[in-house]
Amino acid sequence: MRHIGNIIARLWTRPVTLDNFRCEQCSEIDQEQLVHLLCECSNTATHRDELFRSLSATMRHSDVNSLRQLDSVSQTLKLLGAPIEPILEEDDQRTFLEVSYSYIVKALRTSFHF
Repeated sequence: MRHIGNIIARLWTRPVTLDNFRCEQCSEIDQEQLVHLLCECSNTATHRDELFRSLSATMRHSDVNSLRQLDSVSQTLKLLGAPIEPILEEDDQRTFLEVSYSYIVKALRTSFHF
């Protein structure tokens, strides 16, 4: 699992460039690899749907809808642990982070084949 954390850190802390990249999984052209992988890539869509089903089972419907309506960058930040407005109760925060972590691991495994 440490390897996955290293990949997240490496992807997220890369310098921002105006250079586009082509996703090896879906062939889309984008600028931010991690944002694309977690929120836009068709190759991780099944895992993303599973994420929102899991969140819907544990969180208020309005909180899940708020998360769904965020732009991809903001949604990625929330998945990585940025505070969710309105601030969730402590148990909901823990559940959200656990579900988010599981999703991130699945998305990375799907995209990087490990």
